[in-house]
Parts: sequence; structure tokens; C-alpha cells
Amino acid sequence: AASVNLLEVKQSLKNAVSVPSELLCGEGCTPVDRISQLMKVEVQDQADPYRMWIATIVENVGGRLLLRYDVPEGVNTKDFWLFYSSSRIFPVGWANERGPPWVLRKPSNLSSTHKMEEWQAVLENSKTEASKLPFPRDILNKSRKSLCPHDVAIGNKLEAIHPDNMADICPATVVKIFDSYYFLVAIDVVRVTENHQHTWLATSSHPYIFPVGWAAQHELKVTHPRGWTCAQDEFDWEDYLAATNSSAAVLPPRPPVQHGVEPTMRLEAVDIDQPNHICVATVQQTTDHLLWIHLETVDRLIQLNIKERFWPCFKPKRAVSWDSLEIFPVGWCDSNSYPLKAPKVISRSPESTAIKLIPKEEVPKENVTEKSTTSSWCPKIYFNHKCFSGPFLSKGRLAGLPRHVGPGPVTLVMKEVLSMIISVAYISSRVLKELQCTGPPRPGMHLELLKANDRY
Repeated sequence: AASVNLLEVKQSLKNAVSVPSELLCGEGCTPVDRISQLMKVEVQDQADPYRMWIATIVENVGGRLLLRYDVPEGVNTKDFWLFYSSSRIFPVGWANERGPPWVLRKPSNLSSTHKMEEWQAVLENSKTEASKLPFPRDILNKSRKSLCPHDVAIGNKLEAIHPDNMADICPATVVKIFDSYYFLVAIDVVRVTENHQHTWLATSSHPYIFPVGWAAQHELKVTHPRGWTCAQDEFDWEDYLAATNSSAAVLPPRPPVQHGVEPTMRLEAVDIDQPNHICVATVQQTTDHLLWIHLETVDRLIQLNIKERFWPCFKPKRAVSWDSLEIFPVGWCDSNSYPLKAPKVISRSPESTAIKLIPKEEVPKENVTEKSTTSSWCPKIYFNHKCFSGPFLSKGRLAGLPRHVGPGPVTLVMKEVLSMIISVAYISSRVLKELQCTGPPRPGMHLELLKANDRY
């Protein structure tokens, strides 16, 4: 038998590097794999950096989490998306472990008539549920960035991208300072006509705030504050600072970045108007760390009875930081089985919106409506191979279908989907009968002739 030098073995183990602990826990190899539905996290408030509340993960799409605040029954709350590495996401227990100024308090954007005791009961229940399915804390600690102290004062002016459209560069004011790291920025409005201010919770390195004069330095236009009138069309900071009796904020210089992104490049980006949608986007220009992109999508404007109109909608150019968690490389949606909003490739023109119905006696066997020369665009349609297939479909044949069909013209995609479903039936004619149109077609309906080959 070969002799083993135990001292050498112990010494080699001291200098060895262990595999990451997450590979040994059986939960998955990547942070994304280790996050599951119904886990809970603490989410930083949009207007107060030390105000937290617990939210439940409704869906995990490649690390992009659909979250829902835990609230008493009857409170209206909208689900929202955040990437798991967002600076707003913390593990449950973060606020209590750090103590003041961190506090667990209902989100500032939720209005409620419920008593404090009801919110406290929800909070205690959330903590109990979170302990049953804990969120992996280590994946958050690795992504935290150190914050740099700021040197701004209340009333200081700066330039900021408007958070509602992410396109306009507007004069803004520091309206609140929380501590030496966080402050609140509000877009300037001379005559307040709205119920709320448009604000950014910011640090000195926030990607969408800039020192006075930044836009002019990069040949970009500053949008006049709402209600502000001046002699010239171009916004003038000297006149504005003098008229408002204010001074410019001092912001640290931003280090140069080499992101390698160039105009005409494509990517996938979240639609800020509909965060559930991820669209094809094109880079139009770059400015320092900002990418100016436009989203390509098709918006349905009118769909009434037999009239159906599609109009090309190219979302206005908007700015996004090169390291934003709301842009993704081409193919990200496909790799995460998430539908990508199709670009405007095929559309129905206004002149061809009416669908002419053919008299019943003249209806050909193939269809009951004239085929339009163009068709609306259909995204990918996915087959769920794990679903209960029911009494009509063969589960084995269903598993042999492709993962998805499309994208393409809606008529062709739907015809292919239905043909595939019929092909995996035990008795094709029975499924065909279920899909068959009975009675006269409704206005606007498009019928296709499908055939079944019975095996029995």
C-alpha cells in the first residue's frame, strides 16, 4: 500500500480554494437559479432610502423579478419589476439588523385607510413566511457598491433626465437631503398643475443627474421648466439661476467609460410605459455613459368590429445608462423564454382596414373573408410540454413538438400552431371538431381550412 504523508495533505488543503458554497447547497449554480417564486425581499422606497417594506417574488425571468408588496386586504397595489441585483433589493431582516435610520414602513406611494395594527400584522406574517423560504443573502452582498458622499445643499440646481419619459433633460432642484449619501431631486415646475412632483432618489453617482452646463457641453438641449417663460428659445442657465436666486450643485466628475456600444447596434429594452414588455431597440447615439435608444413596436390603435387598424409606433428616443438593469443583449428574451415585443415589420395600412364580407352563397371553401395583402405581426407562441394534455392529445407526441412557433404574420403562425395541435391528437377529427366554427362567422373573423388525417 502506498504511504500518505498527512502533513503534506493538510498543508495542501490549507492553501486550496474551495468551490463556491452555492454549488454545494443543491439550489442551483447561478444566482438566477437560486431565486424562486414566493421568496420575499425587502424593497427600498422610491422616495426614502431608509424606508423599507417586504415584497413577494411573483415571477423570476432570468433574474428580473416581478414583485408584489405585502399589503392588507383591499389595498390597491401594482406589481413592479426589479432586477435581483438592483440597489433597492435587500434580504428580509436587513432593516432590523441595522436599526435606525432603517425602518420597515408601508411604501410611500400606497394610500391606505388601514390602521397601523393591520400593517404590523401583515409585516409579522411576511417575516414568518420569509423564514420558511429564505432568499439567498450571499447573492446580494456581492453586488453592493460603496457610495460616495455628496456635496450638495437644499435648493441647488442641476440637470436631470425627466423620469416620466426618460428623454427630456430638465432643470431640477435638490429638495431634500437625507444624509451625506442620499438626497431627493425634483424636476422644476414653475406653475404646479399636477398632484405630485417628478423626483429622483439620488446619490452623487446617479446616472441621470448632471451638473449645470452638462447638456450644452454635449450639444444637447435643455427643456424649459413647465410655466417658465423667457425671451429666447434656448434655455439659459445664467438667467434661470438669477431669476430663481439659486446656485448650481457641485457634483463629482464622472469617470469615463468604455462601453463599446455604437449607433445602429441592436438590443432588447424594457418599455417604461409598459414594464411587462421588452422590445427590440436600436441605439441612435451615445453620450458619455448614456445610450440614446428608440424602441420599435406596433401599437394597436383601433379594433372595432370589422375594422382593425395597426399603426407603426416608434417610441421616442430615450436615454438609458449603459449599465442599466433594463436593457439586455439580443437573444436575452429567447434564452429566458420570455416574449419579445415584435418590431414593426408587417403592418396593416389605414386604407386596408376594412374587411369585406362575401355573401354566403359566394363563400369559397377555403375561407369566408378576403385575405388582406398584409397581416399583423404575431410574437412567438410557446407550447407547454409539461401541462396536463387532457383526453384528446397524446402527451408523448406533444413533447415532440418544437418549443415555440413564430414570430411571423398572425395568420400563418396560428395556422401552424393549430395544425400541430391537431397532429398530436389521438383522433384528429375529434380535435378538429372542437375547433370548428359553427354557425355564421362573426364580423372580422378570419377562417382557414384545416384538414385532419385520422390514424384510426
